[in-house]
Amino acid sequence: MSYQWYSSTANNTTSGVAISGATGASYTPSTATAGTLYYYVIVTNNNVNGTKTATATSNLAVIEITQVTNAEDLRPLTATLYPNPTDGLLTLEFETQGQYVVTISDMNGKILLCQTVNDTGARLDLSNYPAGVYLLTIDDGKRKSAIRVVKNGK
Repeated sequence: MSYQWYSSTANNTTSGVAISGATGASYTPSTATAGTLYYYVIVTNNNVNGTKTATATSNLAVIEITQVTNAEDLRPLTATLYPNPTDGLLTLEFETQGQYVVTISDMNGKILLCQTVNDTGARLDLSNYPAGVYLLTIDDGKRKSAIRVVKNGK
């Protein structure tokens, strides 16, 4: 058996360019360049004399590399939340002013509260929810963060 890997910018197995040196059963593409590339391999079965007897083309594998253009995108989204555990009222403070979507859900994934905050913080009222553990999720459109919140019983 012989292998030849191909890469293409088109979503097909006909317009690819042979990748020099990529002649093994597996291939690991470079992640140095941002963009979407499609990869496939053509496997050739050769008999003992080296004569080609059959070929097969694999399905496409799509690799999408996204370039990070802003170092801020790599930083985790952090916030301060207190008191935790809480009897009901929570204070949420963000590092910077911005637009944040704050969601509180129970441990079954049911969303109990969802609000947009356009400030450096917010007050959240959990006093009408039963005692238990909740998940507070913060999303700024680029990054997400989740904080476990414990609601005490009264």
